[in-house]
Amino acid sequence: MPAQRETDPFDSSRFDFEDTGTALAIGKSQPVSHSQLERAIRIALESTVQPHDFALASGGARIIPGLTSGTSSYHYVSNRPENVLTEGLDRDSCWLFDGGRGQVGIRLPNHSIAPTHIALDLNRLPYFYSDAPRRVVLWGMVDGDNNRRIYDSQLQDYRDSLRHLGDGPAQSLGYTFLALSEFEYDPVAPFPLQTHRVASAVVTSPISFGVLVLEVMSNWGGVRTGICRIRIHGTPRTSKA
Repeated sequence: MPAQRETDPFDSSRFDFEDTGTALAIGKSQPVSHSQLERAIRIALESTVQPHDFALASGGARIIPGLTSGTSSYHYVSNRPENVLTEGLDRDSCWLFDGGRGQVGIRLPNHSIAPTHIALDLNRLPYFYSDAPRRVVLWGMVDGDNNRRIYDSQLQDYRDSLRHLGDGPAQSLGYTFLALSEFEYDPVAPFPLQTHRVASAVVTSPISFGVLVLEVMSNWGGVRTGICRIRIHGTPRTSKA
């Protein structure tokens, strides 16, 4: 009996989007719109078994005000950073800050998480494209004696490779941070939910985190930047002093 290949839950290539569009044609004769197809794909993806998201307010995640940028004065119904910890994706469920650089600090519900992936999700309305994040860095706060030892002894070479990022986010409150992932968000990609891996040097180490900061280093030219949802995937770990 041939061995079964393990399925990567983040591999979107296992979904045949072209066949999905054909099958969803209205009355099997009229092609669906891009927004209809996108919604169908989102439903299909979210109907499958997904890795646990640690960045949900309903699961206990919280915003850390001292590690979070100010909210834009741009007015709509509910513009607050807590929106990135909810499952809504309509415009009133997103968060905007002024300019192209900002950050949001998240206290995870478990004190100790070994993160493996970070995902960003945005509203795909056309006027949101220039407001989308571009260059993004995920930071983890190094807390506890054991994590500090790992940071100092096992991750020195990795840290040296990230000197260009500096020592931490712009707002750090004096804490020590480690860059976990650096990536670019593409607002015109086929699908707005974009998942990126945490650096392998971090994943394969025993370090863990209870506080993460998502820092947007630049956007796509807008006067403000919007984020609708942040997802953090990983594995809980028992913290050690």
